[in-house]
Amino acid sequence: MSIPMYADGALKRVVAKSLAGKSDGLPAGSVLIRYQASGGDKADLDSLADVERYIKKDIPAEIGFPYQTYVASKSIRNSQIKPVDPEKVDPSKRRQMSIQTMSGLAENTEITNGQMYSNKVSNGFIEAVVMEDSLFRNVIRIGDEFTYPVSGGSGVYLKIKVVGSYKPNDENNPYWYQGFEGIVNSFMISDEVFTDYVLEQKKIALNLANWYYAFDLREIQTNQLASMTKTLKRLDIVLFQKLKDTKLDISFLPMLGEFKKQSLQLQSLLFTLAIPMIAMVFYYIAMNARQSLERQRNDIAVLRSRGGSTGQIIWIYLLENLLLGGLAILIGPFAGWFMAKSIGSSSGFLTFVDRQSIPVGISVETIFYGLIAVLIAIIASLIPAVVFAGSSIVGAKQQLARADKRPLWQKWYLDIALLGLSGYGWYLFNERQIISLQAGSDQM
Repeated sequence: MSIPMYADGALKRVVAKSLAGKSDGLPAGSVLIRYQASGGDKADLDSLADVERYIKKDIPAEIGFPYQTYVASKSIRNSQIKPVDPEKVDPSKRRQMSIQTMSGLAENTEITNGQMYSNKVSNGFIEAVVMEDSLFRNVIRIGDEFTYPVSGGSGVYLKIKVVGSYKPNDENNPYWYQGFEGIVNSFMISDEVFTDYVLEQKKIALNLANWYYAFDLREIQTNQLASMTKTLKRLDIVLFQKLKDTKLDISFLPMLGEFKKQSLQLQSLLFTLAIPMIAMVFYYIAMNARQSLERQRNDIAVLRSRGGSTGQIIWIYLLENLLLGGLAILIGPFAGWFMAKSIGSSSGFLTFVDRQSIPVGISVETIFYGLIAVLIAIIASLIPAVVFAGSSIVGAKQQLARADKRPLWQKWYLDIALLGLSGYGWYLFNERQIISLQAGSDQM
C-alpha cells in the first residue's frame, strides 16, 4: 500500500514543480473555452445562455478542483468610432475600438479617473470605461461621446459615453490571461447592458466569447488522471452541442498526459524494486500456511473420517484468513503511510537526509492495492488447505511415507531457471539505473 501512496506524493511534488515552472505564461491548470462567430453566423441567445450556465456551474463540478480565477468576456466586432460632437473631440484621429464586457472587472481594477460604468443605458448612451493607456493612445477624455457603427449592421450604430478609466490592481494576476494589448482598444461596459441592450434589443451579433478558468491542481492524485482526461476530452463535444463554434481552446490535457506517464514510470520502477520483497512475503505466507497445515494434517484427516466435508474444512481456514485479512486492512494503511514517508526522506538503505517530506495520503487506489494483496495472501494460504482437506487418514499416512521424495521444482531445475531470471533482471535494472544517471533526472 506504500507504493501508490508514495507515487501520489511524488506526483504532487512533480505537479508543484510544473506549476512553478509555468509562472511565466498561463498557469498550469488553465482552461480556455472560446466561441468565435464564423462568417455571418449569429449566435442563438438561448443557446448562449445555456452554454454559459454549463461553463459556470457544471464544469467546475466535473473537474472537481478549486479554481483561482474565473473570467467570462464577450465582445462584438470592432469598428471605427466617430465623435458625436466633432467640436469637442478631435475627429481627425482614427480610432478603431471594440465593445467588450468582462466579469469581475471592478474587483480587479482601480478607477484612476471618473467612475465605473452603470448597469443602465442613459439617454441612449452606453456608459463605458477604458484602460488608462487608451486615453493617451486614442486621444480620449473622460466624458467624450462617440458613435459606434456596427459592422454589417445596415446602418445600426451604438452611442458610447466614456465615464472613467482604470488600471489593473495586479498585472500578474491570471485574470489578465489575454494580455493588455487586446483590451487597450476596448470600451468596457456592463454585462447586463451588453446582453440585454446590445445583443437582445439591438440584435447585434456576438463576435467573440471567452471563458477562462485557472484551476489549482496541487492536490491531484494518480487515480484521478484517467477520469480527468476523459472529462476534458468530452468537453469539446458537449460545448459544440450546446452552442455551435464553441470549443475548448486551451486545457491542461497535455500536462495530464505527462503526469500520467511520469506516474506510471514511477509506479513501475517502485513495483520492479519491490517484486522480490513482495514475492518473498507471499512465499512466506504460503510456506507458513503449509507448515501449519502439516502439523494439523492428522486433525484434518480425523475430521474427514468423522463426517466433515471438504467444503466445511476449507470454510474453517477461509474464515481464519478473512479475519487476518481484515486486521491487515485496518493496520496496513498506517504502516504504508509511515513507509511512504520514510521512502520520501531516504537516499539509500537506512540513509536518511534532511529533505522536505512529500505529501502522503490514503486514496481509493491505495485501499484497492491493499485488498488485492489480502486476496492474493488468502489464496496463497488456502491452496494447501484445499489440498489437505480432501485427504483421508490413509492418504495422509501414505504422503508422510513419501515425504523424502524430491519436490517438483528440484526435478525440473526451476531454482536454476529462477536464478538465471533474477540475474537478467539485475542486469536490466543496472542498465536502467545507468541511463537514469546519465539523464540527470532529479525527479526519477
